Amino acid sequence: MHTYALGVMSDLLDAWIDKQNENEPFYISPEDVERINNRILKIQVPHSECSRLPRPISEKEHWKAYEFQCFLLHYGFIILRGKKN
Repeated sequence: MHTYALGVMSDLLDAWIDKQNENEPFYISPEDVERINNRILKIQVPHSECSRLPRPISEKEHWKAYEFQCFLLHYGFIILRGKKN
């Protein structure tokens, strides 16, 4: 879990948000981060799937491996879908 959650998923989020990647198609701008944070706070994940409440991406420095895992497996693809909308 720590390899793909704290390693890969954390690195992916860092790369997506990094200002140096501003011209890349996967870049998530600060405005998009705010929209994604709002989506995360509104989402309702069953307690049986994720026992921790989702926290905003802006707080990802404090996420535990389990939170990265839930983002990757349960709600990340829903949250990030159509991020430019």
